[in-house]
Amino acid sequence: MRSRIQNLFVLGAGVSLILVGIWASQHTRPSGAAFTPPSLPVETPTPAAPVAAPQQPKPDSSKFEAKLSETTAKMARPSDIRPEAALHDAPPETTQDSENFGDIMDEVKNNPALVPTVMNFYEKCAQNNEVLASSRAVCLAHLMYWMKKRNVPLDRTRYPREIISIAEKLPVQWE
Repeated sequence: MRSRIQNLFVLGAGVSLILVGIWASQHTRPSGAAFTPPSLPVETPTPAAPVAAPQQPKPDSSKFEAKLSETTAKMARPSDIRPEAALHDAPPETTQDSENFGDIMDEVKNNPALVPTVMNFYEKCAQNNEVLASSRAVCLAHLMYWMKKRNVPLDRTRYPREIISIAEKLPVQWE
């Protein structure tokens, strides 16, 4: 009976993480407004000057990788959970994880070249035994989404069955 309660608690915390992450990724936009990237000022070339093809900016993955490392370091651990927290509520320690997941989603949406980097982050997060199971399940759910989108098979032996079970039940919305 106790393990069933623990599983329900972890599932509830995982769903809470997803929902808060989705909310955090949309909290800076007006309700119902679609995301549009800011437009850059465009200079009009003079007719006599040759016009060079615009160069695409390269993704600054080093800043993104630093953000992912910081997120990993700040993720809630089982030892962070206060015993007085009610079992039916998501631990408040998971709120920051959710907000960080939402920020990560925003950055990847704005710069799809970061997908391989974020997949590596999600894989390490899902395998990290020191992180809360609910956060690990969220990471695995996102990893499974990207692996499916890229037709890459998931090696289920690399993750605990409980984490896979929870991850498969979590909704993941990237679009």
